[in-house]
Amino acid sequence: MKNGTLFIFFCLFLLSASIALAKVTVEQRQGVQSHINYIIDAANRNDFKNLDSFISPNASEGLSEEIAEELTGKNIKFSIQTRSFNSPGDNKVRVGASYSFTAPGTTGNGMLAYFVFEQQGPNYLLVDTNFHKVTSIGYVFRYIFLEWPMSFIGIKPSGMSIGMSLITALASFILFIAFVIFIIWLIKKMTAKQRGMK
Repeated sequence: MKNGTLFIFFCLFLLSASIALAKVTVEQRQGVQSHINYIIDAANRNDFKNLDSFISPNASEGLSEEIAEELTGKNIKFSIQTRSFNSPGDNKVRVGASYSFTAPGTTGNGMLAYFVFEQQGPNYLLVDTNFHKVTSIGYVFRYIFLEWPMSFIGIKPSGMSIGMSLITALASFILFIAFVIFIIWLIKKMTAKQRGMK
C-alpha cells in the first residue's frame, strides 16, 4: 500500500509541476483581452491592414501575413471565449480559449485556441496564436487526434512543436496506463483481502 501511495503522490507532483505558472493581474487580463477582441473583430471583418501594429517584433516571421493569408476571402466568423490566463515568464501572457466558427458550408464548435502576448511598455503584442488555422487540414488532424483527447486529462499541447506534442502524448499515455494498472492491482488486492477475511 505504501508503494501505491508514493505512486499517487508522484503523479500529483508531475501534474502540478506541468501547470505551475505565474498568476496574471487584472490589468494584464484586461489589456490582453482587448487585443484579442480587436484581432477577432478584424478577422470577422476580413480587415487585416492594421494587424501589424498588434504583432510583436519577437513573433515568428510573417505571422501577420500568415493570419491574413489563411483567412482572407473565406468569410469565416469567429466567436471566442477566453478560458485561462497565465504567465510563463519573460513578460508573456498565455491565453487559453475555446471558440466556434462558421464559414460557407462548414461550422466548428468547441475548438481549442491559444494566444501568447508579451508586454512591451503599456502594450501587449501578439507573439503566437493558432486561431487562424481552423481551415488547415493538418491542424484539424492534430486537433482531433491529439489536442482534443489530451484535453480530457488536463494537458494542453497547443503551442508545442509537433515533436514535443508527440512526446507529451506518449508520456501521458504511459502515465495513464500505469495509473490504470495501479487501480486494477489495488482492486485485486482489496478483493483478495476481503476473501481472506471470510
